Amino acid sequence: MKKKIFWETLKSLFITGLIAILPLGLTYAVIAFVWHFVYMLLSPLRYIEPLIFRKIPYSEVVFALLGIVLIGAVIHLFDFKRIIEMIEQKIENLPLFGQVYSGARKLVHALGGHDAKGKESMQKIVFVEFPKAGQYALGLVMNTFAQQYAPDKAKEYYNVFVPMPNSVHGFFLIVATDACIETAMTRQEAMTLIFSGGIISPDGRKKE
Repeated sequence: MKKKIFWETLKSLFITGLIAILPLGLTYAVIAFVWHFVYMLLSPLRYIEPLIFRKIPYSEVVFALLGIVLIGAVIHLFDFKRIIEMIEQKIENLPLFGQVYSGARKLVHALGGHDAKGKESMQKIVFVEFPKAGQYALGLVMNTFAQQYAPDKAKEYYNVFVPMPNSVHGFFLIVATDACIETAMTRQEAMTLIFSGGIISPDGRKKE
C-alpha cells in the first residue's frame, strides 16, 4: 500500500514539475529555432560588414538590425515612402517574382494590422464553419473578395485566413459575409488563443 502511495506521489510530483518547465522549454525551443533561422538568413552579411566587426560573434545580426532601424529612420525622416512605392511597383511588374513579392508584402502588412499602404486594415476576428458544418474556427478577415469573381454575385465575400496552432501556416478561405460570425476579440487575443491550443482564454487566464 505504501509502495503504491509512493509511486502515485512520485508520479504526481513529476507531472507537476513537467507542467512547470514545459512552457519554458517550448519557449526556449521556439526562440532558439527563430534565432538560428535568422542567423542563417543573415550570415551572408558577414562578407559586407566592416572588417573590424567580423571577429565578433553574431555581429551580422546586430549589423542587420541596426541597418533595418537606419533604413526605417531614413524613410521616416526624409519621406521616401513614394520612392519605396515606385520601387515596389517596378518589382511587382517583374514576371513571377513580382507576384510572389506582392503576395508576401500584402501578407506581412495584413498580419501587422495594416494594409499595403500602411493604413489600418479590417482585421476583424470572425468565426467560420470549418472544417465542416457545426465546427467553428477563428479566422482573420484580411480583405473583401473581388465582387467580379464572387461565386454568387448577389453576395459579398471576405478573404479569411485561418491560422494553424502549430505553425505560421494556415488556410485561405473565401467566405460569404453573412456566414462570418464577428467576435469582440482583438488580433492579439485571437492569436494567443490559437497558438496556445485553446489553453489560454481571451481574457489572458489559463483555463483550469
